[in-house]
Amino acid sequence: MTPIANTHATGAVIVREPEDQFYGDRTYSAMDPQGHVWTFGQTIRHVTREDVLSEPSRDERRSRMTTICE
Repeated sequence: MTPIANTHATGAVIVREPEDQFYGDRTYSAMDPQGHVWTFGQTIRHVTREDVLSEPSRDERRSRMTTICE
């Protein structure tokens, strides 16, 4: 059973869909039936300091997407 399927099986609701993070993890958040929010993560790639420094910031990516979409 996948982590997401397991989350649904326990009665929890996904409140933030799985998303790859710049630091190499994939994370998602779920709310259990009692209302507690849990965040889960798994490392999917090793990221060096140089990788982070060379990657465009979120604002730079947003600016590029705006330019592409215009």
